[in-house]
Amino acid sequence: MPIGIITDCLCVFIGGIIGTVFGKHMSLDFKEKLNMIFGACAFAISISSIILMK
Repeated sequence: MPIGIITDCLCVFIGGIIGTVFGKHMSLDFKEKLNMIFGACAFAISISSIILMK
């Protein structure tokens, strides 16, 4: 049984529900900073993956 796929789908679904409920209570500044943090993490992960491939 594809446990990883089911887990990923459930986490995305639950995260979407939590974001919808609590997103109204977050300030605009916090939301912008959160996007910058996730973007920086994505860059760091991709750069480290490129370095490890060589």
